[in-house]
Amino acid sequence: MKLKLALTTSLLAGLTAAHGQVTILSDNFSSATFDAMTGVVSSVVDYGPLSNTTSTSLGVGASGGNPGEYLSYGHSAGTTSFFTANLPSTISLSSIGDYAEISLDFRTSAGNNGNRNLRFGLFESGANVNEAVGFFVAGTNTGNNNSRLAADLSTTSNQFLADAPSVSTANTTGAMIVSNTWTAANLRIERTAADQYTLTSTYGALTFNPFVITTSLDFELDQVWIGINNRGTSFDIDNLVVTAIPEPSTYAALIGLLALGFVAYRRRRG
Repeated sequence: MKLKLALTTSLLAGLTAAHGQVTILSDNFSSATFDAMTGVVSSVVDYGPLSNTTSTSLGVGASGGNPGEYLSYGHSAGTTSFFTANLPSTISLSSIGDYAEISLDFRTSAGNNGNRNLRFGLFESGANVNEAVGFFVAGTNTGNNNSRLAADLSTTSNQFLADAPSVSTANTTGAMIVSNTWTAANLRIERTAADQYTLTSTYGALTFNPFVITTSLDFELDQVWIGINNRGTSFDIDNLVVTAIPEPSTYAALIGLLALGFVAYRRRRG
């Protein structure tokens, strides 16, 4: 009886500890390859091909030491482009407390001030690229070193690069990203109410104020999007990580079932 009690207690503790952050994707591109025919970088997942442009290059860069390999993203002035990657599993943002977070290291490998045009985020795919919806950090084309938090909730016209997003903060001036210097950035999307999502982010030396979006839509995020808008700057991307917290009700149900089973066992033994 004591052994069964110990095992049940241990399992309950394990499930409680598991009710926390889970890594959905972690990629340092250490074994990445590039297929010039398809325009796809294959690593932990596949990235690309590039969308919406013919003037941009995607490939694998390498340097000695740390980091070793990274995703290399070249860009020509006057074009817009982005690439996507399907996540290994879908992130549900259907319950209050659910959240997803994307983080990465990036650097401008050519050009200056290009940090303001790096865009990255998590999306729910649609039947085509125009129907995707999601959340992202958006570099802008106005001012110097401006960035903002944004959401694209439109299913009729994708606005990740071409237009103003359907929901966005005002432009926020950030610190200059020094060319050829690796910089960390992240974005967290949390469902904080039945009709509310809260976005938080750090982007280089800039910490955004929390940005609240009011919508009752549920999201099943299944794609990473990364892009640059209308500037002649090349980027390197490394240490891409996507994490999430599982739906709390799943763990509550499992713990409840185990607790009921233990009570029934005690009654039989008593």
